[in-house]
Amino acid sequence: MNNRRIPWYYLNPRDGTEMVLIPGGWFFMGNNEEDDPDAYGSEAPRHLHFVRPFYMAITCVTVAQFRRFVKETGHDAGDDWRKDPDDHPVRYVNWHDAMAYCTWAGFRLPTEAEWELAARGYKALKYPWGEDWENGRRVCWSGQKGPGGATAPVFDHPEGASPFGTFQQSGNLWEWCGDLYDRDVYKR
Repeated sequence: MNNRRIPWYYLNPRDGTEMVLIPGGWFFMGNNEEDDPDAYGSEAPRHLHFVRPFYMAITCVTVAQFRRFVKETGHDAGDDWRKDPDDHPVRYVNWHDAMAYCTWAGFRLPTEAEWELAARGYKALKYPWGEDWENGRRVCWSGQKGPGGATAPVFDHPEGASPFGTFQQSGNLWEWCGDLYDRDVYKR
């Protein structure tokens, strides 16, 4: 019998990313109009979905982490990503840049289903913190962002953390997933 424990927290030695174990299992993915009238049509119907356990980064990759990757690999991601302070999430990187970073760091982008479970938990919350928008006070939205109003440091707004402890999965930046977008996938 294997009694090996899988740690709930993991610190990636390559880039310093802090990760938390998401136990996986069955969860409700997507939305229905009656539950969320603001949902996009491509998010319906709500359905049961299964994912295996996986690790999720607690925050987005920072500018400092991405700078180290570029310095060590010579990867050309242009210069726009250099605009923000080191403790802010890296932006202006495309999917190929994100994939290259993950390969270098020794992990992968989450699937859309994994991202959604990490953000909304098993209860399929509308927002990582619950059902009420609360005028966006728990996220990096508009005037809550950092210098210049573009982004905020990755550990800002802990009150908006997901049920699993991941930060800013609502607000600050859109995030890349590893699988391809398919607007009709929920219909199948």
